[in-house]
Amino acid sequence: MRLPLLAAVLIPAGLLSAQTEHKLTARELFYTPVSTAPAVKAEPPRVDPAPKSVPKAPKKPMKPQYPVVSDPPERAEKVPMVNAASYPPLGLRYSLLRRSDSGRYDEVDTGTTFHSGDKIKVVAKGNDAGYLYVISRGPSGTWVVQFPSADIDGGNNRIAKDQDYTVPSGGRFNFTDQAGEEKLFMVFSRKPAQDLEKLIYSLGNPKAPAPVSGDAAEAPAKVMLLATNRNPIEDPFVNRLRSQLVARDLVFEKVDDDTPGDRKEKAVYVATPDRTVNARVVIDLTLKHQ
Repeated sequence: MRLPLLAAVLIPAGLLSAQTEHKLTARELFYTPVSTAPAVKAEPPRVDPAPKSVPKAPKKPMKPQYPVVSDPPERAEKVPMVNAASYPPLGLRYSLLRRSDSGRYDEVDTGTTFHSGDKIKVVAKGNDAGYLYVISRGPSGTWVVQFPSADIDGGNNRIAKDQDYTVPSGGRFNFTDQAGEEKLFMVFSRKPAQDLEKLIYSLGNPKAPAPVSGDAAEAPAKVMLLATNRNPIEDPFVNRLRSQLVARDLVFEKVDDDTPGDRKEKAVYVATPDRTVNARVVIDLTLKHQ
């Protein structure tokens, strides 16, 4: 009867931590700090006992021998191993801002149905540095790139931690008399998404640089195509991208003024407990108007 109890005690701490993070809400994952595992103490130096004296054997005639190369003896001192700080769970917060009659933009419920004359902005913020991609599809049925934008950092799509980014940059979505839907496809990842890099930086421009796979500080500058030079993106292409960029274990949480906690806001949090460099958040957002 003691064996099951012993097995439960021996569950690795890392596994318990992962199970706990899977139970956190998206907002809790978003604000999870970077954790550093404690250093592993080095084992004390091992000192081999002095060899016992052995009677000398009688000398034999020396024969020429080739030198024998052997592995070096194990060193007495061991270098302590320290686990490096891990990434936080990756998360993206977004909210909808509607222009009021006074000209101020206020957060509104993300499930709001908008009407003719409404002017809307989408504000996104990541809990870690990464790469943000946003493309939108209007009533016309074709998709256009909204972020990166040539107005922000020359079109570079690497975003900073805890910084707000507005879509569309320098503008807004204006709802007209034509009822319908505005769809947004958003991807936030720790490393560049190659297919989206090709779409945004190479589509229709054979002289554009190759997709970037390393850190932005070491990569060549990205060239943002102007809207007038970009080809329209059709539904089948976006659907194929969506199927390739599926993210697992995503947690969604919609919050408003009635959500428990000191922070009052109207927003949606989308997060993944994935702490690796391959972490990715994928969001489909629909803005309805009538």
